[in-house]
Amino acid sequence: MDTSTFKRSLKIMPKALADVSLFVEKMNGQKDLPYKMKEAAQQSNKNEVQRLIKSTGVQSDVDVSFNPDNIRILFLFNRDDFDCCHITLAIKW
Repeated sequence: MDTSTFKRSLKIMPKALADVSLFVEKMNGQKDLPYKMKEAAQQSNKNEVQRLIKSTGVQSDVDVSFNPDNIRILFLFNRDDFDCCHITLAIKW
């Protein structure tokens, strides 16, 4: 049984988790950022929401979806043309 892809993905996972952790820390530490993000979402401005997420220092690609109840942020980790893993945060607001 070949586990090389699985092992390669697992080696990248700590970096992926650190990126998500960085986002959460910055959101908790910046008073106006959550407000700006929700405001942009209420205006259906997906590009601005993504820009605000990236402004926290996140290195991964992100995709977002949102509604009046929550935001879902999909962190996409591609390293050296290897799509290893995705992490989804679903946050109620």
